[in-house]
Amino acid sequence: QERKLRLLEATAEGVKIYDFGDRIDFYREDCVIGVRRLNFERTGEMRKKLKKFVGEVVGKGYNVLDIVKGRVEGGGEEKELERYFCSQLVAEGYRRMGLLPMEKAAREYLPGDFVPIGEEEMSRERKNEKLNLLIGELSEVLIVQIGRGTRLNSSH
Repeated sequence: QERKLRLLEATAEGVKIYDFGDRIDFYREDCVIGVRRLNFERTGEMRKKLKKFVGEVVGKGYNVLDIVKGRVEGGGEEKELERYFCSQLVAEGYRRMGLLPMEKAAREYLPGDFVPIGEEEMSRERKNEKLNLLIGELSEVLIVQIGRGTRLNSSH
């Protein structure tokens, strides 16, 4: 059986799983995408937790307003989110797998927290400073320019 690469994404349409190639094709009108690979030793338990998380969030709504509230108010009592902003979705997935501290709420993460600070001059230890990853590291940003007619094969 051929395995396909999938993309879990939070957009105005809500939280959905897409075929990676089809989704990139959707963005093909001269789009630039930054990709960072998360390098770490994946365990069966982590995969199980991530699969459970994906099952819980698919179909939930999109949220851009609470991201400001989360940053302004800070931590506080963590409650299950019914709507996700893109960075909240990634942060919560990382938290569930044990890659980010549970003490910091997913709603406190912004997209810029996943971008390296002066990566070209930074040591490996400081590269993930904004995220405070407990395990692993994020690769440098790979910039992918998608133009009209680009079609990616999503087979894995």
